[in-house]
Amino acid sequence: MKLYHALLAGMAALFLSSCDLTGTSEATPQIGIGAINLTQQDTLGFKGNQLDTVFVGDTIMFQTIAFGRYNQLLELHIKSSDSEDVEFLWGDKSKLDSVFTAYEDGSFYMNGEYSELAFPFKYIIKKPVKDLELTVSVLTNASAEYNHTSLSIITPAKEAESDGTENGGDSESNEEVAE
Repeated sequence: MKLYHALLAGMAALFLSSCDLTGTSEATPQIGIGAINLTQQDTLGFKGNQLDTVFVGDTIMFQTIAFGRYNQLLELHIKSSDSEDVEFLWGDKSKLDSVFTAYEDGSFYMNGEYSELAFPFKYIIKKPVKDLELTVSVLTNASAEYNHTSLSIITPAKEAESDGTENGGDSESNEEVAE
């Protein structure tokens, strides 16, 4: 019985000593995102990576959540495939300054204090575009193989209907997309 306990204690010591408790975890970060059309006062749905069709001039509020999982967030990047077709509204400068060490043109840098971040921003569509792409990416302090992830969303936009029947969240109107 003493031999059994000695073997069990030795195996436990071996397993525990093989753990690296000082390094970072090798977990890929995750991104979650939701969208609300503030102009139409409607929650927008997703079909795969495509957002419901919206109209030119609509203001879309995205709520982005970045999870570093076991690692610390270092960078958040939010870009559009065509910067002339959209306008970003990032929010209050004092709030941005309290979280980010630097930010410019959709790139936000952090000092590694946070493993999770909720970041709302507004996105205004300026022109009708069928395949306008919004990309959100995040970088953590994990090793290079696991330290980044990105999420791309197609945000199709079309001109508002002239008869005043704008209904950006209506699935019937979402089938016709600007060419």
